[in-house]
Order: sequence, then structure tokens, then C-alpha cells
Amino acid sequence: MTDLIYRQKEFSFLNKEHSKMTLVQSLLRLQEMAKEKNETGVRAAYLLASYYFNISAYGYYRDVPFYFVDNGFSYAHFGTSVSENSVPDFREAYNYKDFDWYVLLTNDAAKALPLYEYVAEHSSSPDLQARALFMASSCVRDLYHYKEAKGKIDSYYSEIARKYSRTDFYKEAKNERKYFDYYIKNEF
Repeated sequence: MTDLIYRQKEFSFLNKEHSKMTLVQSLLRLQEMAKEKNETGVRAAYLLASYYFNISAYGYYRDVPFYFVDNGFSYAHFGTSVSENSVPDFREAYNYKDFDWYVLLTNDAAKALPLYEYVAEHSSSPDLQARALFMASSCVRDLYHYKEAKGKIDSYYSEIARKYSRTDFYKEAKNERKYFDYYIKNEF
């Protein structure tokens, strides 16, 4: 699905490629902008949520915070719980050697979910509200087992179908996400 919010002029500091330093600077700037109580702040919160979701264990850029050589879903992920958001304290005796073979996973989808919910509640754009609810459903799907998540995902999809069926995003999601289309056809 097409998401072009980052191309808006107030986010011109976001580039297609970042060094570690410019990435951190951009994230800090987005955090500051997200504190604003206006539409720019809401869109900045959406971009932060998208960053967190995309570097989560299920996101496209899940390799960014780790030392993986590719973007493959490493065998080390299988059977690993990603629901814990704890990071070891590396302040003592931390260096770039002596890493264990375990994979350090933090579930950044847990950071993205409240941001997406905030955007859905505070945006003045119906299209962005629908997009945020859809992404919140993706976070819930990734954070919880199917039985636990189904009711919450259903509530997000139902709200999108009831309130936002005339938006461009709804049409795009219905055409590109077959599970969403299936839900719409079978639940209403």
C-alpha cells in the first residue's frame, strides 16, 4: 500500500537513506514534532509509529537494530518470544566482541500500537485515521496470539468499514489486502 506522508514538506528532513547519526537526529525531530497538538504533530506520531512497526520483529526492516546480514527471518526467531520489551543493561562491560548467539528482540510493535491509536483518534483526515486503524490491527496481530487478537482486529476492521468506506485508503486496502477484503465481504 502506498504511504506518502513522509513526502510532505514539513518532513523534508526525512531522506531515503540515513546514516545512524541522521536516523537518530530525524527520530528525535519526529518525537519533538509529535508533541505538537496539531495535524503536523499527529502525522509525526504516525511516522514514528511506522518506524517502530517496521523495525519490529515482524517489520520489513527488522534487521536494522540487529547484526543480521540480510533481511531474512532468521531461524533464531522461531520459538523466541518477542512480547517482552526488555533490553539488557549494556552500560557495564559492553564492547563489540563477545556477543552471545541469542537474538536480542525488542517488540517495537508495542511502541507503535499506542501511537497508531493516537493518530486514529486525533487526526482530522479520515484517510489517515483509517490507515492508522489498519496499522494498529497489524500491531495487535503481531503482538498477540490469534485467539487473543481476533476480537481487537475485528473491532478495528469493523470501524474502518463503518466510518471510512469512502476513503481512498479503504479502497486501496480492499484491493491490496485480501484478508481485509475477505473480512469485509464475510462480516457485513
